Amino acid sequence: METLQSLLSEENLKARNALIKKAFMPYTAPICVDGAEKQTALILLNLALLNAKCENYLDPKTAKQYLKNDDNICRSLNEISWFHTHNLKYPDCRVKDQKVLSLLPSQYANLVSNYASTIEFGWAHDSKEYKHCLWLLSSFVWQGEITSLLNLMIENDPTWMPLLAKLGLTKKKASLFKKTLEEALSQSSFPESVHPLSKRLRFPWKGEEVTITPVMNHGFQMALERYVRSPECRFNTTTQLLPNSPSIGSLAGALGGHMRLLNYPLSVRPHSKRTLSSSWERTHRFFDDFAMMNKKTCGLLRRLSGESALSTPKKQMQVRRYQIRALRRQIGVWLMPLVELRDHIEESGDDFATEDALVQAFVFNDLSELETLASGLNQQLQLTLQESKFGWRYAYHQKLMPLMKRQLRWILRRLIQSQDGTEATHDEQYIYLSRMRVFDASMMGSPYLAGSPSLTAIWGFMHAYQRQFIELLDADQDCLFESFAIFFRSESRHYTAKLTELSKPLHKRNVSPIKRTTLRSEHVADLEFNMVIKVKSEVRISDYAKALKAALPFNFAGGGLFPPELDISRNWLSTYPERSSLFHRISRLPSSGCWLIPAKERPQTLPELDACLSADHTQLPLQCGYAFLENPKARFNSLTKHHCYADNVIGLGKRLNPVEVRWGKQDNFFRLAFWTLTENDAAILIEGVKED
Repeated sequence: METLQSLLSEENLKARNALIKKAFMPYTAPICVDGAEKQTALILLNLALLNAKCENYLDPKTAKQYLKNDDNICRSLNEISWFHTHNLKYPDCRVKDQKVLSLLPSQYANLVSNYASTIEFGWAHDSKEYKHCLWLLSSFVWQGEITSLLNLMIENDPTWMPLLAKLGLTKKKASLFKKTLEEALSQSSFPESVHPLSKRLRFPWKGEEVTITPVMNHGFQMALERYVRSPECRFNTTTQLLPNSPSIGSLAGALGGHMRLLNYPLSVRPHSKRTLSSSWERTHRFFDDFAMMNKKTCGLLRRLSGESALSTPKKQMQVRRYQIRALRRQIGVWLMPLVELRDHIEESGDDFATEDALVQAFVFNDLSELETLASGLNQQLQLTLQESKFGWRYAYHQKLMPLMKRQLRWILRRLIQSQDGTEATHDEQYIYLSRMRVFDASMMGSPYLAGSPSLTAIWGFMHAYQRQFIELLDADQDCLFESFAIFFRSESRHYTAKLTELSKPLHKRNVSPIKRTTLRSEHVADLEFNMVIKVKSEVRISDYAKALKAALPFNFAGGGLFPPELDISRNWLSTYPERSSLFHRISRLPSSGCWLIPAKERPQTLPELDACLSADHTQLPLQCGYAFLENPKARFNSLTKHHCYADNVIGLGKRLNPVEVRWGKQDNFFRLAFWTLTENDAAILIEGVKED
């Protein structure tokens, strides 16, 4: 751990000031100050001054001037009432005169609420008072524990209080600070009304509805900012620029509004040059050669062949299973054009002839005979590698040839067995939406994440669809849209600044034009997706196809939703009374897209999340619900009878290639790919469906 003593050894005054200031910023890991208590007190007091008034952060004269100035003391005392654990002003600084102080741990164990073992407070109020909170809030490590001057004042610490007294903090002032801090921070507090500019989300809860206002967890956001700056961090990150950052809070002000977000996009785009027809035009082959010839796959082969083994055999064994699965997936993508050709011939009955005996056998042989072609396909696979500038050295490799053949046999065997499965119960039906288009969908699932829509937004779309459909049914008819599975076909991301509404007069006392208060930068995307909705109803929904089309919502994750263009797909909505025909259709989706399915892992800390994402690149973090910070209660300006403030919960999802759906069993898909809402006294979450 870095120590303050080591920073003080810097002789250049300007460089030392820069190092000292950074060490006590909230986005920096707390520095150890043992043996430098006096210097620490000087630094913290001088940080509360404007830079122009303090040329040396170790100057005792300016530090004493700060404490002797009654105006400074008064302003510092006033700002204590705006210390918080959750920032209501993030990301909209127009929310004012409200704070959330949640001192009890969340009843629901999740990544956000388990960010640290100690509470570190933040501040959000008037930007003019920004500097007067820093000397109290800035944390450091002393005697092995993370602490701050506000904690030491409350404890009346015998080491620090005499130091502050020598700098001008009289007993009367010290007593006043201690009393004010104890009164302001002794118990949890929440606003009595919901601010009109705060988010309000409505969810079903205990047979009624509850309004949730998600709030930014200051401790978790600070822990994230610190972790991404540490050497062990492997997260992919991006930034979001927030205007008027000192008005938003102490952390945003320290960073100049450049807030760090986890960045894990869906990474799906149609490959126009990797279709069967384009592949045939370029190579006269019925395989997606790029899947095996690209640099990433060849790096995987290098590790599997032992050329770049990990440091210990134990670590090597831990990742080998994932590496083999990744190789199997790439072999499946390589084989997919041939599988699609067989599907096309079966469904259309078109004539087809080729001189390639292997392709001819694969297309026309009985499904049960496909496994006998493993040797021929493996030979073709080696020829593909031999022609690659990255992979030629792994063609006919003695360690890789038998491994690849085993994966080919596994894939062919699964293609034979994939249609086996059980049918749904009599009241279980499915709606299938195909090629839905969304423009400007929000790709910030939560304030900590960018890259994918939140699961709560997707569930909200399904729930709105259900409500609008029920309104078109007869009064005695009912149905439940129970769960969903979603497939993303394409994604076009962009970072844009959106205009807020016109809300502020240009001149306060005269009739004048109304202006916009700020700009809001957001990560958005244009998406194309397919969606399967599981419906439980005694009504046969296939009789209500027109009503289902009419009830389709206009919004999805904050963006505009549109069905596909008619010349692309007229049958964009289908209903299925059983699983096999639905699975037959969804298993033939293009390999360039991905299904977003629940992951098994449940990380509880940032290092655990980092390890999960680094070990398996098909996984990505998702906003999956809300953990209550209080028991729901009646609150003015709520959308429903009950309201509560809540933490954003981060979970894990997994990108599943359609190739893996194709060779997987039907029952596996319906067991593993669906999401649903679960609720309890402490949280509302979107989780994977738990089947008996």
